[in-house]
Amino acid sequence: MGSHVKEMDTKGIEDTVEGDNTKSKILVVDDNKHLLVDIHDHLAYEGYEVQTAISAEKALAYIEAPNPNYPDLVILDISMPGIGGIGFLKRMNELKEQNTDYSGVEVMVLTARTAMRNFFMTEGIGICGFVEKPCDMGDLLGYVKKALSPGQQEGNQTQYSPTP
Repeated sequence: MGSHVKEMDTKGIEDTVEGDNTKSKILVVDDNKHLLVDIHDHLAYEGYEVQTAISAEKALAYIEAPNPNYPDLVILDISMPGIGGIGFLKRMNELKEQNTDYSGVEVMVLTARTAMRNFFMTEGIGICGFVEKPCDMGDLLGYVKKALSPGQQEGNQTQYSPTP
């Protein structure tokens, strides 16, 4: 499957040009461009509206833009240059406290730093799930569906592990 990603602007945010956009909006944040394309293409094929950002700063610029188009789910890498995933989570928690428009934005951590699993699952820092890299794209789709299912709330965190 070829990439169906186009550049939206010079800030590193990209969006899909395929799919019926009838499903949830997902923002994928990772500094690995190849992984961004793989996740984007897989989720867009499934009908999700997908945007990508190469850094936490670019993702926040998109989310905080005037007349923002809030994602339903953010799939977030933790280990990135700049403020990284932790900085993104801190800012999202601030935004949720300041403005209820952000309250519906769920965050799922996708990282190879598996040692951080306990931190994320016990600290209650505002994520709906933790997914270990590498992750099979079919499994990731299942995790996304579960994270977006009715009744999934912050504090109801789920740990997802890669397929053995």
